[in-house]
Amino acid sequence: MSAQDIYETVSQAVVKVIALGKSSESGSGFIISREGYILTCLHVIDKAEKIQIVRTDQTVLNDAYCVGFNKECDVAILKTNANFDCQLALGASGDLKSGSKILALGYPLISETKTELAPSIFETSVSNLNTLYF
Repeated sequence: MSAQDIYETVSQAVVKVIALGKSSESGSGFIISREGYILTCLHVIDKAEKIQIVRTDQTVLNDAYCVGFNKECDVAILKTNANFDCQLALGASGDLKSGSKILALGYPLISETKTELAPSIFETSVSNLNTLYF
């Protein structure tokens, strides 16, 4: 499957996460359950007073809240009352090998006020399985 094919298949499950508060942050998230659960990075929402979710169709959800997180891994699970028609399955990092092709989808370095952008895709390879980036 090409990167373009994968993008077309999964981009509807990529969301923009906007953390509103004294300082606003934005980042990417992924729908992981049709029942309204979203995976994102904890550093995006950790100081949020309110969390908005923006879908690729520009629908804005204002009822998101954090239901769990892991500070060491910088991940958070958000919940919204919306029901989704798509979701992404989580993979197993143990299946990766050096040289494996990987893709990253998301909303990189964008302003919290811009919602009209579509998620972008980046393709690379795993270079070192024993390196953690924080």
